[in-house]
Amino acid sequence: MRSSRQRTKPRAPSSNTELDDRLVRGIARLGELDRRRLDTWLDYVDSHQSDDADEDDNGGLGQDEDDRPAYSWTQARLVKSHLRDNRYSNIAAWDHALLPGLYLNASLIPPLPFAPDTKGKGRNGQAYIASQAPLPHTFPTFFAHLCAQHVRVLVMLTPLEERGAPKADRYWPSQAEQTQSSLSSRLYDAGAHIFHHQAGGGAAAAKPRMNLGSTGWSVDLLEERELSTGPPLDPSSSSTSQHPRALPQGTLLHLRHLRLHIGSHTSPADCQSISSSSSSSSRPEHSPPHQDLFQLHLSSWADWGADSLETLDILLDWIDHLQQSSQPLQTQTSPSIPPIWIHCSAGVGRSGTVIAAHILRHLPTSSTTSKLVPASAVPEDRDRAYLLADCNLAEGEGEGEEGDDDLAQCIAVVAYLRRYRPSMVQTPAQLGMIYEAGASIRERAKSEGTELA
Repeated sequence: MRSSRQRTKPRAPSSNTELDDRLVRGIARLGELDRRRLDTWLDYVDSHQSDDADEDDNGGLGQDEDDRPAYSWTQARLVKSHLRDNRYSNIAAWDHALLPGLYLNASLIPPLPFAPDTKGKGRNGQAYIASQAPLPHTFPTFFAHLCAQHVRVLVMLTPLEERGAPKADRYWPSQAEQTQSSLSSRLYDAGAHIFHHQAGGGAAAAKPRMNLGSTGWSVDLLEERELSTGPPLDPSSSSTSQHPRALPQGTLLHLRHLRLHIGSHTSPADCQSISSSSSSSSRPEHSPPHQDLFQLHLSSWADWGADSLETLDILLDWIDHLQQSSQPLQTQTSPSIPPIWIHCSAGVGRSGTVIAAHILRHLPTSSTTSKLVPASAVPEDRDRAYLLADCNLAEGEGEGEEGDDDLAQCIAVVAYLRRYRPSMVQTPAQLGMIYEAGASIRERAKSEGTELA
């Protein structure tokens, strides 16, 4: 059974001397915090689980939650019907972070409490969903949650296969799959014509479609192209360059415009009504409700590894560009900023790295922020002191060696992510990517004179 696969780390190369010891210890301490939470949960299960766990939607633990630990894995690990839905048996979402409705190995991560509306991200900031790469039998549930959450930007950070091992399954049509009906190929007008469509008459060409049988779901591939640069430059940008930055050689980044035609059997209860109302103005009469979204697919980032800072930075540029360009599509039924959905294979290492870097990018770049983020992200004093022991920060003062504020921010943000999904950011190299991204953001802000007081 596929879910019996354990996610295991490949043997590390012999030369690790370039890794900062503090990053190594930071990852070790984050892992220890996860283990403490898991051990507390396992102790609770041992003392409370009944013999009817096989048929109990609550894993045989009963309904009394008065003494239940704050971090639990009931749905992912104890409900037998959900075990086959996990790509890896040792990667799961905490119960409190699961999406409402049908089970999916995905975690809803709310905005960092401290993050204010400094860059147009809405009153409540930016939320994220981190998930495993969906398994084929969970595609309808995956699509239903994409629609129910009004997701407009979906980021995939893994190839389908790596070193002969399957890492993900393709949930969009290939160019060889042709739809039997004509669809308009013009991208919706969201302030920027991402694919540079030309307006014109005539019948639209048939588009590739993937049908999911009796579930009623289908997916159209409206456009696809391989990206070689960052997004178009913002006219208000202070950049002196006249052209978007080129991606590093060897980077494989694709942009796809997908249309989900909503099924009726496996969606969360509100998926049909939400998506019908949000799509009705853009679809022909009598056609099934649908939702459009963009997929960014970075397939050159190896599992357990780190990518270049330049690639990460340009990927974040694209995420922001697409998320902002989709804002005119929001309706009264979905007034808030939709979450950004990010997945790799397991939904923890590469996904956590990108989410943490994106959070840091949108924090105010001030010394005050550096002091406040750790307390906001890790409110428990004991956990915060343990995690940041290598940052040499005087409590409440932020006095330490140069760069310690950046390191404290990075570790604290990753710890915040792990409150909703264990194992987020798995290696010192990935934590180092976040650290470098944070330092780069601060340096750029200083050079542009935009540091906030």
